[in-house]
Amino acid sequence: MNTPYHIIVKVEEAYLNSKKLNSGVEIVVNTSIEKVEYLNRQATVVGVPEGVVIKPGDIVVMHHNITRLSYDMQGDVAKSNYYLGDGLYRVPPEEIFMYKEPEGEWSALAPHCFVKPVKKEQEEISGLITPEG
Repeated sequence: MNTPYHIIVKVEEAYLNSKKLNSGVEIVVNTSIEKVEYLNRQATVVGVPEGVVIKPGDIVVMHHNITRLSYDMQGDVAKSNYYLGDGLYRVPPEEIFMYKEPEGEWSALAPHCFVKPVKKEQEEISGLITPEG
């Protein structure tokens, strides 16, 4: 599926409202649509415009407002303006932060840059391990 401007993605669940514990018990962690920390930011690419490095089948991390629900003027829950139907969303390329092939490594999209923390080496002095500094 080619699109002129936006990347089309498929999202299974807009909100990740529950967590499964190691014991197998599932607990509800979110009961409000206002909480952005429980929004699903990962999606599978379905269609792309020409000239984009992302391909259908890739996984992307996008801005949380793409899938965010809100309340309309009557107080009813409204879907995002990016929602197309059947779990599909249109995403402007500048709202995608990184992508990867299903079995690949994450790659950032310009102008975004992600860094991995480097563990500081510890120095051993006479049998004691102390951090440098």
